[in-house]
Amino acid sequence: MDLTFWVELVFFVVLMGFSGFFSSSETALFSLDSLQLDQMRRDGNPRIDLIEPMLSQPRRLIVTILIGNEFVNVAASV
Repeated sequence: MDLTFWVELVFFVVLMGFSGFFSSSETALFSLDSLQLDQMRRDGNPRIDLIEPMLSQPRRLIVTILIGNEFVNVAASV
């Protein structure tokens, strides 16, 4: 097997990893309910400062995630 095959395989695996990241972040963020967010706030979780601004604009968040996932999937298919 030549070097080109291995480069393409590594590229494909990395892109599939990014696709998994986008898909799992969509599931994780949109499955949080208000009770979980309140618990994170009470616990002083520093990630709440990152999560709340994203969830305050859900349409923008979902569009960003879907565009990123689509870009990665198209790149992987080429």
